[in-house]
Amino acid sequence: MRRAEALAMNDEAGASTDDVHLSTKSARATLHELRIHQIELEMQNEELRRTQVALEAAQARYFDFYDLAPVGYVTVNERGVILQTNFTTATLLGVPRSTLPGKPLSAFMRTPDADGYYLLCNRASATGSVQSCELQIDKPGENPVWVNLQAIAGAGDDGATVIRLVLIDITTRKQAEALALANDQFRNAILDSVPSQIAVLDHTGTIVAVNEAWRKFALENGTEPGIPPNNTRTGANYLDVCGASVGTSPNDASLATDGILAVINGSVPMFQFVYPCHSPTQQRWFSMAVTPLNVEHHSVVVTHTDITESIRGAELAKAHRQYRALVAFNITALEDERKHIAREVHDELGQVLTALRMDLSVMAMRLGSSDQALIEKVDDMKTLLDRALQGVRSVTISLRPITLDKGLSVAIERLCTEFTKRTAIECAFSTEQDSIDMDESRGVEVFRIVQESLTNITRYAQASQVQVTLKCAGNMLGVEVRDNGQGFLTSEVSQGKSFGLLGMRERAIALRGQTEITSTPGQGTMIVVSVPIHITTTGDAT
Repeated sequence: MRRAEALAMNDEAGASTDDVHLSTKSARATLHELRIHQIELEMQNEELRRTQVALEAAQARYFDFYDLAPVGYVTVNERGVILQTNFTTATLLGVPRSTLPGKPLSAFMRTPDADGYYLLCNRASATGSVQSCELQIDKPGENPVWVNLQAIAGAGDDGATVIRLVLIDITTRKQAEALALANDQFRNAILDSVPSQIAVLDHTGTIVAVNEAWRKFALENGTEPGIPPNNTRTGANYLDVCGASVGTSPNDASLATDGILAVINGSVPMFQFVYPCHSPTQQRWFSMAVTPLNVEHHSVVVTHTDITESIRGAELAKAHRQYRALVAFNITALEDERKHIAREVHDELGQVLTALRMDLSVMAMRLGSSDQALIEKVDDMKTLLDRALQGVRSVTISLRPITLDKGLSVAIERLCTEFTKRTAIECAFSTEQDSIDMDESRGVEVFRIVQESLTNITRYAQASQVQVTLKCAGNMLGVEVRDNGQGFLTSEVSQGKSFGLLGMRERAIALRGQTEITSTPGQGTMIVVSVPIHITTTGDAT
């Protein structure tokens, strides 16, 4: 007002002298007021123009923010028809923005999600507060998009009720949740597939998770009250029920409890021990292992593994080792006894028979000329003594071949020669070694393997040719016996029907070697034996 009056006075000061003379006092006052009002109107118009510019700028900023917002904005009427959207909404829906007004938003949703959307809008209208839900929106040519939908009811420009919606793309979060769920399910599937009983304990010893084997074991053993039926966050304290589930003695339970507490408290990095869990009907053994899961929160994993079969297998392996040792001892003792008997037969009986034959020869020379009948009788007795001496030699060779004193190769070659003479089956022997530096006892066992092979050929093979080969490679001695006989099914050997082949296997095992038997009906048989030439004091091949 004051500014308008000052401007009016300036205007009056600049008026012409004629006008002043023509004006009366009242006219002058009226003119002054009119000028004041005119100036006030001009000033108001200028203020309105500045306000309008500011409003237009603010509206432009609003639309910029509205369109460029990282979330979708949608306004729908009470029927769910789209009234207004921003560009982000059009991007989420995968259609041009200009095509959205007039379409129902539910047209972009699947039936179950569309039902949830209508319920959301009804709750927003009824409560007047913000409502939210999560649903999927179909996007043409692409995978559905997960959105978090927030709605609030309000009045539109014409006063009618509208629903204003915010669409937040949560697809990435949903994918991460799905991946995490899949990983959890995968881990749970792995844990449930493990035959061991696994449980997770917190810092107090309370069971917070178990696998399927744990639940099954709990049900079968009647300890369900102590073990939760599923993976819950709460459950019994395992330290309280440990005594009822670990071992058959108080010492086992106490040891298990102390071990769990030691791992929980960080005193030891892990704890493991084996305990029996026997009943009147069965005997079983378990291994308990306690390992840290989360050091900061002092949680641990307790695993119980049934090792009954392992222990029984170890006991069986021990029994097998003892059996092998017994077989080796018996074989050695048998060969020693054969050697002793051969020496006794050769030295005692052979010498006695030789002396008797010499005495008969002397007696024939002294008394034979006077008594022809006596000479004939002495000749008959000498024939019997020769047969007895031959028998002694045969028994001696059978018990302990003298040729072994000349080396393994010579002994086996002589064995092949004698085999051909006795059976009329051609038996060829070949070797690249003039001598094999193998101790006597091991050489005897290899000789017996070849001898047993030739015996089997005589009995069963119906062969016409046999090839025996001796080879050395490093510390390994290889013996191969091949025939062209009728062959057999090797499955019968595994069923223990051939004690000769079984004996060869046992002899090879006693020598820390192995036997391979290859045979096909009608195509002959090949036996390959590989044994170390030397054995150290620890029982390993050198």
